[in-house]
Amino acid sequence: MFQFFGLLLLSLALPINAFPSMTFDRRLIADFRETFFDFEGEIKCDLAKKGHPYVALIKLWEDDSYLSDKLGDDELKQVYELDRDAFPNTYTIFAREQGDGWDPGMEYELYLSVQHNCTPNRQTIVTDIPITSQKFEIKNKTYHVTQNIDLTPGSADRRSAEKRLRRRRRDVNKRRH
Repeated sequence: MFQFFGLLLLSLALPINAFPSMTFDRRLIADFRETFFDFEGEIKCDLAKKGHPYVALIKLWEDDSYLSDKLGDDELKQVYELDRDAFPNTYTIFAREQGDGWDPGMEYELYLSVQHNCTPNRQTIVTDIPITSQKFEIKNKTYHVTQNIDLTPGSADRRSAEKRLRRRRRDVNKRRH
């Protein structure tokens, strides 16, 4: 077992440029890039009363919808702060991601997943809000984004989330048949 230990140490000591040059697909190199995301904003709910929290959780996800219904999506490494005492509620997310696997578009497809009870019957649901305000290229960069969200039923954000959900279900059904 220890007979190869010397070779291991020698290989670790060799400089990177000692190996023959190789050409890489630029999409594979993207996995070595680290991208940071700094999100903040307000979360509005016209059905809520001041002093009654309505958001339980908010997370930033990366959409890999070529797989089935949310199964292949990536939850970014992140920390978040949610101020339920503020009205409307406010949030801050600091996240990072290292590449998107093999992605010909070289972009992250981000969405915010919000667990809330901004419903007429105060039932807790999860709403996935797509982030379409800008493109997020896979590169060494920090993106600063202010994304205000309206969870009120019938709002543009809720309609966008429902449209996204319908599209994903349709795509999953197509793959099954």
